[in-house]
Amino acid sequence: MTKNEARKKYKDIRNLISEELVGLASLSICKQLIDLELADKTVHVFLPIKRLKEVDLWEFINHCYAENITVCTSVSDFENHTMKTVLLNHETELKENDWGIPEPVNGKEISSRNIDIVVVPLLYADGNGNRVGYGKGFYDRFLADCKADVEKIGVNFFTSKEDITDATDKDIRIDQLVFAK
Repeated sequence: MTKNEARKKYKDIRNLISEELVGLASLSICKQLIDLELADKTVHVFLPIKRLKEVDLWEFINHCYAENITVCTSVSDFENHTMKTVLLNHETELKENDWGIPEPVNGKEISSRNIDIVVVPLLYADGNGNRVGYGKGFYDRFLADCKADVEKIGVNFFTSKEDITDATDKDIRIDQLVFAK
């Protein structure tokens, strides 16, 4: 299956999932993330676009806050298809951008080289770690700027079934997939 085929298929399927199921599946994913060894790590998370029924990581984020784990997120630059990293905490004010992504209004910018774990949003990932997102390359550029040993954990609602046939060397693979169980 090509990335475009997977993108269309899994966007269509995700659109059919009820809000209740999105909530339950998100909790399942958050519980698996909470079980990871996170002490002394800096964790980068995405904030969900609710209208697109993305995985809601707030349960995981709140766990990180409670455990004094450093959490950061991104502010997107849609002109250049890049992201800058900003610390995220209880006091961080969030505002939805024009695409519905909650982003920090305030917060200290940090280098992506300081991140140990990146939780990556996905529409789909195959068993080889090939990712399918929305196709703009934001995460490929972002992950390329992170340190070489950053742990890349993809999250979505679907298990891997078919291989992505058109992945390239520019596509940065995830190290681990966490999906709803």
